[in-house]
Amino acid sequence: MIMPNKIDIHEFSTGIEVKGTPNGWESGGFTGEYMNRTIDQIPRAVLDSIANREFALAEGVVTADPAIVGRIVRGDGEIWSVVAVVTRGRDDRGRGVSLYRYFLCQGDGHIETILRWMKKPLVFDPFDKKAIGEHDPVNPSSQEVPLDEFQEILKQSSPICVPAAKSCTPLLLNEMTRKLKRNGDRAWAYKVAMLERPEYFQVIYPADSQAEMVIREALNRRQSLPVPTSGESGIKTAIQAVMNGRVKHEHIETLDNALGNPQLDENYWKSILDKEGASQAFSENIYGDRYVRLLTLKAMLIPQFLPYFLDWLAESKEWKTHYATSLSLQKWMLQEAPKFTDDFPNLSERLKFGICYVIDELVDEPQILKQSQSLLTESGLWSQFYQKSLSKELEVVLSLMGNYIEQKQKQKLQSLRNQYPQWSSLLNKINKFWYPPEQHDRNYRNWTRLFEKVGTAKLATIFYQIGEGTVPKPLFDKFSRNKSEFVLFKKKIYRRKDLGDSVQELTEKLRFFFCVTVEIGEISMSKFKALIILLVVFTGGFASGRFSLEFQNFITGSLLGKTPNDDVKNGENQQIFPKQNNGKTEGNQEESGTIILSEENQIKYKDTDDAIDRITKLFTSKIRELAEEKALERLEIPKEFYRDLKEINNKGIVIHCIKKIIKLPEPEKFQYSAITENDANWQKFSNAIYDYQVLKKGSKPDGVISPEGNTRGWLEDDIRSQCLKLQ
Repeated sequence: MIMPNKIDIHEFSTGIEVKGTPNGWESGGFTGEYMNRTIDQIPRAVLDSIANREFALAEGVVTADPAIVGRIVRGDGEIWSVVAVVTRGRDDRGRGVSLYRYFLCQGDGHIETILRWMKKPLVFDPFDKKAIGEHDPVNPSSQEVPLDEFQEILKQSSPICVPAAKSCTPLLLNEMTRKLKRNGDRAWAYKVAMLERPEYFQVIYPADSQAEMVIREALNRRQSLPVPTSGESGIKTAIQAVMNGRVKHEHIETLDNALGNPQLDENYWKSILDKEGASQAFSENIYGDRYVRLLTLKAMLIPQFLPYFLDWLAESKEWKTHYATSLSLQKWMLQEAPKFTDDFPNLSERLKFGICYVIDELVDEPQILKQSQSLLTESGLWSQFYQKSLSKELEVVLSLMGNYIEQKQKQKLQSLRNQYPQWSSLLNKINKFWYPPEQHDRNYRNWTRLFEKVGTAKLATIFYQIGEGTVPKPLFDKFSRNKSEFVLFKKKIYRRKDLGDSVQELTEKLRFFFCVTVEIGEISMSKFKALIILLVVFTGGFASGRFSLEFQNFITGSLLGKTPNDDVKNGENQQIFPKQNNGKTEGNQEESGTIILSEENQIKYKDTDDAIDRITKLFTSKIRELAEEKALERLEIPKEFYRDLKEINNKGIVIHCIKKIIKLPEPEKFQYSAITENDANWQKFSNAIYDYQVLKKGSKPDGVISPEGNTRGWLEDDIRSQCLKLQ
C-alpha cells in the first residue's frame, strides 16, 4: 500500500511586544514583524492577501470566542491553503486588539488537512515558541463531509450567511465552498461578529443572532452599491505608482478625475487602498517607505484621515525620517504639477479640508503638534495650501464671526458655517470665547504653538488670548506698541506683563513711598521718614516677637498707601516681612523671585505647577489627618513642613513626595521654589519627570506634569501608596 506523500504545515503569528501582567500578558504594541514563525520566508501571495485585509475581522466587533477564517491564496505562481485563528487580546492601554495565528501549507486542497490536524482552534499564544523549520509533516486528509442539512442554503447566491441558529463547523463551511466553487479561490469564515470585507467570502457563519443581522445588512448594502465599471485599473496603476515613488502627472490626473465621480465614495477609497495594505500598515505600525507613501496618499484622498496619519507618524521614534519620505512624495507631485491648484481642483479641495481637520483635532490631540508643524512649514503640498490661501481664509472666517457676535446676529453664524463647512467644527468650539465673561482654555495653546511656528501672527495672537488670557509682548508689539490692549477680530487682546512692567511698577511704588507725605502727631513727613521712626520705636517689639506679623504688615501697608484688604483684592498672598527659613521653602513659590525662564519652559512650568496644586488639593485633608495622628515623621516627611498643626505646608509635602518618586538626583539639595530662576533648574526637574514617564510607558514622555494628563494620575497613585502609605 502506497502511503500518500506528507505535507508540511507551517505557522506564524501577529508580531507584538509582549508585556507580562499579574493575570497573564498584554500587548505593548505591534512590532511590524511576525513572531513564532516556522517558515523562513512567508509566501508573498499570503502576505499580500493579509495586507489586502482578506482575513481581517472588523475591529470593535470581535467576540471573546476565537473566530476562524479559511482561504485559498494564489499569487507569484504559487497556491497556498491558509487557516487563520483570530482571538481578542488587550494592549497596555486597555484597548482590544485582534491577534492572528496563521497555519498554511502549499497546494489548494489542504484546508481540511489543517483543520483535522488542529482538532480544536489553536489560538494566539506568544509563549508557544516556534523556530524556523519546526513545521509539522502530516498526511493529507480528505474525508466525506455530508451536507444534507445545507442543500437549500447552497442554492443561494454567495456570499451566503448561514443562520446562527443552525449548528455548523469549520469542516462543513469548507466543504460548502468546495461545492459552490470547484475551481478558483475559496474563502469561508466561522463564528465571526463582522468582517472588514464580507464580500470576499463565499460562506459566513456568524457568532450569534446579532452578528447574523449585522452581516446580512452589510452584505445587502454592499450588493446594492454601484460597482465601478470603468477606470479602476487606472486608479490601481496610479496607487501603485505612488507607492513606488514614481508618480507622474497622468497618475495625479487619474486620481483627481476619480475624486470627481460621486459613485466613488469614502468607502470605495478605503477599500481600494486597503487592498494595497493601508489598513494593516496603520494598525500594525509598519513604516516601510511604500506604506508611508500609501498612507500619505490616503490622507490626500480621505481628508478625515490626515490627523490619524500624523498620529501614526507620532507613534514612531523615527517619525522625522518617515515624514521625510512623505515629504519627498509631496515635492515630487508638485514638481510634476507646478500648477497643482489649477490643474487638480478635487485633490486640492481635499488637501484643504485635511488641514482643517488637523487644526480642529489639535485641541484634543496635542501629541500631533510637532507633526502638524512639519506638515504646515516644510515645503510640501499641505504647507503650500496653508501658506497660499488657507490661513487668510481662516482670518476672514474669524473676522466675520466676530462681526456677527458683536452685532448679536447669531442666526448668521449658521450661514457662516454653511458657507465655510471646513471650519464649521472650529466655529462651534471657539465662538463662546467672544461672549462675556472672559474665558480661557489652556488646550488652545496647541493652536498658538502651531500658528506661531508657521508664522501666521494674527492667528497666534488670538489663540494666545483664548488659551492664556494674555499675549507675549514681542508678538503683541507687532500689532500695537505702547498700549496694554487692542482689538483683533472684535475681541480684546491684552499684553502680558514682563520684567520691564515689573520694574516700572516698582519705580512707581518707590516714588510714591518716598515722595508722598503723611501726618503723625500733626507733623508732616515723608512716608519713608515715618517708617524709620516706627521701626526705631518698635524694633525691640519686633525682635522679641511681641508684635504680630499681621501688625507689621498693617503698619507698612498703611505707609505704602494700601488698605489691609488690598492684597486679598489683588489675588496676592505675600508678606511684607516674609518668614525666614534658611532659604526658600518648598511649595512657597512667592519666595522664588522673578521668573526667568524661556517662554516655552514658562508654559511647561505653569502646567506642571497647576498639576501639583491639584495633587496638593487632593491630599490636603489626608495630610492633616496624618499630622494629627503624628504619622508624618514615621513616613519620613521632614519636620520643617509641619512644625505645628496650624502651619502644615501641604504643597511642600507633596513636592517632597514627588521628588522621591521621580528619583530626582540629590533631592535634598534641589529646591522646587528655585525652579523658575533659570532654565537649568527647570530642565533638571523636567528630565526626572521624563524618566518617570518612560518608566510608566502609558503615554508619550514630555517631561511635563499636565493638569489633565496621565502623569498626574500616576503621581497621585504613587504618593498614595509609596509616600503617604494610604490604603
